[in-house]
Order: sequence, then C-alpha cells, then structure tokens
Amino acid sequence: MGWSKVRRLGIGICLLGGLVLGAAGCVNVAAAGSSPPASEIVYETIKIPSSEFDQLMSGDVGRWYDKSYRLNGLHSYVQDSFRYFLVSAGEKPTTGYTIENLRILGNDKEIEVKASLHTPHPGEIVAQVISYPHVLVRIPKDNRNLVFNGIEGNKANAEPTGSALDKDKSGGNPGTAIKPEAGSGTPGAAGSAVRTDSGRFVGQIDANSVEIRVSGVPNAIAPSAFQLSEKLKVELPKYGLKKDEEVMYQYVLRENQRPVLLEIKRLH
Repeated sequence: MGWSKVRRLGIGICLLGGLVLGAAGCVNVAAAGSSPPASEIVYETIKIPSSEFDQLMSGDVGRWYDKSYRLNGLHSYVQDSFRYFLVSAGEKPTTGYTIENLRILGNDKEIEVKASLHTPHPGEIVAQVISYPHVLVRIPKDNRNLVFNGIEGNKANAEPTGSALDKDKSGGNPGTAIKPEAGSGTPGAAGSAVRTDSGRFVGQIDANSVEIRVSGVPNAIAPSAFQLSEKLKVELPKYGLKKDEEVMYQYVLRENQRPVLLEIKRLH
C-alpha cells in the first residue's frame, strides 16, 4: 500500500471517530438539559374530623382552611415545619363525591399534585344537600414551586396553577344563585346572589339572629350565625323549629357582617 493511501485511510478513521464522539456528546448534552425525573413525596393525611384536626382549627391553619375548603383548586399554606395542601373540588349538589388517588410528585424545582374525583354513580343513594369534597394533607416544609392541572373528573376544574408558588386558582362555583321571591327583603347590593345550603338548626341567639350548623363541613367550623331578615324576625316563631332539626335555608353574604337569612324550612 502506498504512503498516500495510508494517509487517506488514517484521515478517514479520524473523521469517523470525531463524528461518533460528536454524536455521543450531543446525546449527553440533551440528557443533561431534560427535566429531572419526579419521585413520590410521602405525605400525611389530616383526618376530618379528628383531635389533630380540631387542634389545627384553633390557629392560623384553621383560618386558612376555613377560607379555602369551599374553593375549587389546590391551596397551600406553610406553618412551622410543615407545608399543608388542601385539594378541593368545589361545591357539589349532593353527598357522595370524594377526592381520590392523591399523588404528590417532586423533582429538583417543582412539586406536582395530582388527584381525581369520585362521582356518585346513577342510582347511588346520596343525601340531597350541598357538599364540598376536599382532602387536607401535609409534608415537611418545602419551598419548591407548585404544579397543578386540576382534579381529574371534576367538571368545574380550577385554572391550572402552572409553577406559581402558593397561589390559589379557585375558579369554582361560589354558591347557587336563586332568584329571590318578591318581598323577601334581600339586603345588600343590587343583584347580590342568594345562596342555598342545608344544615341543622341550633336555635335563636337573640331576637335578630340564629345559629345553624352547616352540613358537609367539619364540626369545628360548622356553626354559623345568621342575621334574620325583617320578614323572618316576624315569621320564624311560627315555624316551630326545634334544635337539631335538618333545615334548608337561603341567605346572602355581606362584607364584614353576618350573612342575612332570607328563608328557612324543614327538610323532613
């Protein structure tokens, strides 16, 4: 073999080796630039009701929970050495809805929360009362950004949170709007939505207000005080409601004041 042939062969081998190494280098760079794999994060479920839940309800976590559990979406709160997650499906027309298959996944930068909603099957026996399916869990304190794409199977899903840190993306139905009857004495701003809920009648606080234990919420926060409308101040004694009777009622909210009770009747 002549010297020129040997030289050409050597150059070819070097070029081929360079291409192989270059390709390997590209593979390595792509792998390094991809998102790191997510792993399961172990969480603790706070049972509702429970003594631990009752303790939490007496502090800042309880106030955050009270403002959030009715709102469809993922809510986050950090206190002491824990980070709390509240996953809520918002308002539902009956009981029988539950949050299932909750998973919390984490990589170097983000925490992703996944869940699905169990919906009552056709013909399933449920109570005809408004409910707010939700689950409360906690993990050790962690400041990674949150990713949440809604609850699988929930028709009224919240707007995905993307990577926003501790931002509520509710978007849920805040209540059931009902056109008030003429003469009901609806207070507040014009067009204020009248809400319908159910619960157990506790009794009159005084001549102007009553207490009702709201259905579908923990006992620690269930009792609610309502101011009577002018109509109910006159008519309520005629209803003869007794303590712990199940009732359906209509009310309107007022900023920084007690909600006003417009109508109330026995469920059974």
